[in-house]
Amino acid sequence: MGNTATIRPHHILCTRAFRGKGYSDDFLHTMRNIIERIKKERIVTIIYGGDTICSACPQYSDGKCETEAKVQNIDKNVIHFLGIEQRRYSYDEIDKIIAQKFTKPVFESICAQCEWKQQNICTYEDVIRPFV
Repeated sequence: MGNTATIRPHHILCTRAFRGKGYSDDFLHTMRNIIERIKKERIVTIIYGGDTICSACPQYSDGKCETEAKVQNIDKNVIHFLGIEQRRYSYDEIDKIIAQKFTKPVFESICAQCEWKQQNICTYEDVIRPFV
């Protein structure tokens, strides 16, 4: 097994909904690499705070996010609604959590502040589709 993908809570949803759009070529490359690693390893480690995906975002520099308060609120909603903890998960566990707890109203609550949802780049249907 290689390096396990390490992501913050709301990036569970982002990686599932990713459609090849993003801030920059570097961001797209990083996101694709993380998704490929998760799909290959079927393991993910959840951390609280900035992750590899954040590091490729133009709003993230010197280890800080310009919109950290908003991002932390989205993470807190994922933790609250889905029961995600800071630990390693098999992706089968993540799939089960999504299937059992991630409803359309939960999507609306978690992602209300997200610019990708607001621009209709990310939808509920994108998140619940099979992650294979």
